[in-house]
Amino acid sequence: MKIITLFLPFTLCILNFTFAQTPLVKQWEYRFGGNGQDLIQSFQLTHDGGYILGGYIGTDSSGDITEPSCGNTDYWIIKTNALGIKQWDKRFGGSNVDAFYDVQQTTDNGCILGGWSNSDSSSDKSGSLKGSIDYWILKIDSLGNKEWDKDYGGFDQDVLLELKQTIDGGYILGGQSYSDSSGDKSQHNWGVPGSRQ
Repeated sequence: MKIITLFLPFTLCILNFTFAQTPLVKQWEYRFGGNGQDLIQSFQLTHDGGYILGGYIGTDSSGDITEPSCGNTDYWIIKTNALGIKQWDKRFGGSNVDAFYDVQQTTDNGCILGGWSNSDSSSDKSGSLKGSIDYWILKIDSLGNKEWDKDYGGFDQDVLLELKQTIDGGYILGGQSYSDSSGDKSQHNWGVPGSRQ
């Protein structure tokens, strides 16, 4: 027997699947969102058997969104229990566009959140913008409370796509960069991100 987890825009559906000729059996399904477009980007099974879901939203508080808008788009995080029932949701952002891409649970049962931002220091974003778009990461505790945030970038566009906690308790970040050597970026670009050289 294998558990398959599917996700669409803030819809979490757990299916029970066997490789015999048994049809898929849905165990449960929940939909989360507000009155606008809500986009899920990443989710993970948590240590307590629940789920952490992350994406970004561009609407004010409505539906399942309990906190008001910070800017144009914000990170939106939902924690559920093992049955998919929402335990809490949190919203993080600056005054402009903040686009969430990845969430990973950390060894202290909190989470590290990552994406990109073109917000300057405002609301939840403490650092100043270095280029037009910077990597932006936040550390939250097990209840979704912000512990700290950091932004990294050069003087152009830097888009975080994935992050992981390392065995020494730190974090490794990866993504694309259009910045040449500047700001936090120590090496020159070899070409345009996504192109073959």
